[in-house]
Amino acid sequence: MLTRLQARAARLPSPDSSPSSASQLPPDRGSATAVAVASSSSDEYYSPPTSPTPVHRQGRRRPPSSLAPSGQPASNRAPAPGGVVQRMKWTRPMNENVMRAYYGATGGGTNLTAYRARMLSLFQALEPDVDVSAQRLSDQVRVIQRNRRLDDATLDRLRSEVRISPIVSAPSLTVVPVHGTPPTNFDGEHDDGAITVSTQCNDLIRSTLEDVIREYRTSPPGLRPRVPRLPMHNKNKAIMGVLDSLLPTYFESSVDLTDTHSILYCAALTACRVANVAIRPNNNATRPKPAVPAWQCRIEQRIAGARTLIAKLKTFKEGNSRPRVMRFVKRAFAGTNISPSEYFSRVTERIDFYKQKVYAWANRIRRYKCRVERYHLNRMFQKDERWVYRTWERPGLGVDDGSLPDDDATKSFWRSIWSEPVSHAECDWMREVEQSCEHIQEMGAITISPQDVATATRSLSNWKAPGPDGLQNYWLKWLRSSHDYLASQFQSVIESGKLPLFFTTGSSL
Repeated sequence: MLTRLQARAARLPSPDSSPSSASQLPPDRGSATAVAVASSSSDEYYSPPTSPTPVHRQGRRRPPSSLAPSGQPASNRAPAPGGVVQRMKWTRPMNENVMRAYYGATGGGTNLTAYRARMLSLFQALEPDVDVSAQRLSDQVRVIQRNRRLDDATLDRLRSEVRISPIVSAPSLTVVPVHGTPPTNFDGEHDDGAITVSTQCNDLIRSTLEDVIREYRTSPPGLRPRVPRLPMHNKNKAIMGVLDSLLPTYFESSVDLTDTHSILYCAALTACRVANVAIRPNNNATRPKPAVPAWQCRIEQRIAGARTLIAKLKTFKEGNSRPRVMRFVKRAFAGTNISPSEYFSRVTERIDFYKQKVYAWANRIRRYKCRVERYHLNRMFQKDERWVYRTWERPGLGVDDGSLPDDDATKSFWRSIWSEPVSHAECDWMREVEQSCEHIQEMGAITISPQDVATATRSLSNWKAPGPDGLQNYWLKWLRSSHDYLASQFQSVIESGKLPLFFTTGSSL
């Protein structure tokens, strides 16, 4: 045992050679080796360290946080090209305008669908000198709500202010009073906080109205483009107010109902042009056909393929076994485990199978069409019961080509109803009815007032158009400056007993 220890100690480096060997090693490793050698020289046993000493490599340092020298502290933010960047301070008036824009864009905080762009435009109208992004503005809304920068009473007051007097976000629309009739809200009430239009936009509306009147006032109603729907928001509300104040000048020169109707049409077309609403050309001829569902197209393709196989199988049954025919026959018997030698004996069975498939697919489409027609009738019964009953009583008697009956047929039809003398047998109940109606006073002269016109148009649907030019009831309802002239002209029609021909022409769409 002693011999082994002496031999092991002889293999260790001598103390004289340890400094030279340590100098040949790296600094860190050399020191560790020297400690290990020193311990081994004092002790008889040498045990290497359990874990290696970590090595610090050159070039793997953490990147500097700034470009400043190592001895100087780095600043928090880099200077901007135009000067030192300063954090924007949100004052209380700015926070109130932020919440005003938020409530105006979200309808009081109820509609949060794609509101950031609208909120940014409203805030820019309130604070034109502040340049922020939509994301930063939405973050500020969350800061105000979470940190309670504004109390609940202030938020309720801002919400009510926005509801009473909305904010205009369009750059061409500013709160500048317009001389003339004040703009009105959609509920028919006037208020001091109504949205008005700037002078520049007012001039644009006036020039556009003049151009449209020059173009369409004397044109036939059937050749005019149909008026599209006008989106209901604050900008279009202001445009309607300006138009309503400009129309009395043109109504004064109107001679009859047809001319007044043309002026209303020109006003509607002007509002759509100023609001940048797309106007389609005259498309009164036909309506676009509804799209066929995808599943119905797939079933129709299956029916067409099955009918092709039926025709080829009948050809094979008649004795035609050409390769072109046999290719379809093999497709018809695919997946049936029937050998080619049995094709001819079982061809009739396969033809009946495909006929039943065609019948089942066609019945599925038929059930779908009946279901759609039933739903359509239910919807139409809620809107127009007379149309449904006329459809049931006289099916197929309508005119599809748009042609009108000739004068002789029309006169003979109505002459058979009203011109033929009819003798009625007077009964006792007729005299009783006359006696019971003697105390009823006769109806006096009819006088139509502007209030009557407003009451009659108030119950009409906004976007229904009975005429061929597509002028919806919306324009008759909200262009209130026309009610005075419509009342006087309808009064003249009642007194003269002559109605313009244009008012007896409906739309076939």
